[in-house]
Amino acid sequence: MKRKLLPLLLVAFLVVAAVVPMFAITAAAAGENITASKSIADLITQEGWTSSTTKQSFMLDDNVSVKIDGGSNSGKAYSGDHIRLYATDTPAGSMTISVPEGYELVTVKISALTGTYAFLYVDGTSTDIQNTTVNVSGTSVKLQTVKNGSNGKQVRVTAIEVVYAASGDCTHENKTLVNDETKTYPATCLAAGQNTYECPDCTEEIVQSVEKLEHVIVDGICSNGCGLFDLTTPEKIVTAAYAVEAGNYLVNSDTQFTLTGVITEVNDPENMTVTIVVDGMDEYPIQCYKMNCDGVSTLVAGDEITVTGRIKNYNGTIEFEYPTLDSYVPICAHANTTLENEKAASCTEVGYTGDEICDDCGATIVPGEDISKLAHDYVNGFCSVCGAEKPSYVTITFDDVSKITSFEADIAIVWTEGDIIVTNAKGSYNNSLAEYANPARFYKGTTVTVEYTKNIAKLVFNCNTNAYATTLADSISGSTVD
Repeated sequence: MKRKLLPLLLVAFLVVAAVVPMFAITAAAAGENITASKSIADLITQEGWTSSTTKQSFMLDDNVSVKIDGGSNSGKAYSGDHIRLYATDTPAGSMTISVPEGYELVTVKISALTGTYAFLYVDGTSTDIQNTTVNVSGTSVKLQTVKNGSNGKQVRVTAIEVVYAASGDCTHENKTLVNDETKTYPATCLAAGQNTYECPDCTEEIVQSVEKLEHVIVDGICSNGCGLFDLTTPEKIVTAAYAVEAGNYLVNSDTQFTLTGVITEVNDPENMTVTIVVDGMDEYPIQCYKMNCDGVSTLVAGDEITVTGRIKNYNGTIEFEYPTLDSYVPICAHANTTLENEKAASCTEVGYTGDEICDDCGATIVPGEDISKLAHDYVNGFCSVCGAEKPSYVTITFDDVSKITSFEADIAIVWTEGDIIVTNAKGSYNNSLAEYANPARFYKGTTVTVEYTKNIAKLVFNCNTNAYATTLADSISGSTVD
């Protein structure tokens, strides 16, 4: 019985297969639209994507390919229903959708979660296309993320739908590869490659670009053989760092390097930022920006340090970004020091505690500090040290208009008490002056002149409110005393 059932099952299967196709259509008549779509939830299940997955490539059907690109975050899957393209990546997250020769893209729709998220533009445009069907053309389109304010950092993609059609032109099914190294050459880590084909049916030459390869670092050397990232010696690390484009890291932001060098400049002692030269490569200095220096508070030129961290081209400056100071060999142990430049304070001059200087290397180990001037020692009205006369204080009160000895409303008011004369001239004040007392009023824009029979060392104005005092202090900040 079993031998009779087997052929019957095969016949039934073959009949069904001939009537109902089981796979997506891969060819169509010219102009006939084909739709390829997938939800990200299905792709996450199908491909096993996680929050560690990045920069993936996948197919929507036999013809439509999707490539996620960007920095170290774009492509990560979350919540089982979406992937994230990060506008804050370096480079920013992007998605490239392509169809092969013989087909043309018609429309693209990227479904995404809504909220305060990043923008998604067709490359070269400035209109957000999320959750919108947009017309496109050609065999490839790149969608680029753009940051939306301070919070909009990601595009959260939930589904992709692409409509495309056969172009109606020659499909170049019989094309052959051109064996000419100027037209056909492989991609490397340093440059994209190119494949050139000749089609015997239409005599057209078809040129296809091949994406640049990623560097694959194994034991300090790129296994793709590009030679740029042969990082087996300090010299090769420094040379490779100087080949990095501005804004990028050497290899990537997760790769740490360790170098030993001699400090040539202390750029910012408070933030422990210095510049080093490695193995005498004076033309290739490396800045160590804001080092983590546990237990080390002073670094000087000539000290040898070993640091570990990621290396970046920051606007043309090659730097370790927040590295850790692994070891520190001072140029000198500073065992012998002398206090220099010390100066005692007096009643006329500020003093100085002095600088602790290394006798062996000349480095300033501990810088000195200023010492405040001493008070005068007045005896019988004069300082016993410097001979300065003890100042006396005289007062004029503006409590009664009877002390106004001259008043011209458009010129000035003159107050007199004893040997003190205060003149309040109108100056640039727009209105006429007025005879006010208890208190007197000195208007903004007027000029106040104080005269006394002896030298004036200090003027003290008493105002009836703090607000008036502050305003007066601001207005006379540039005054002079004759």
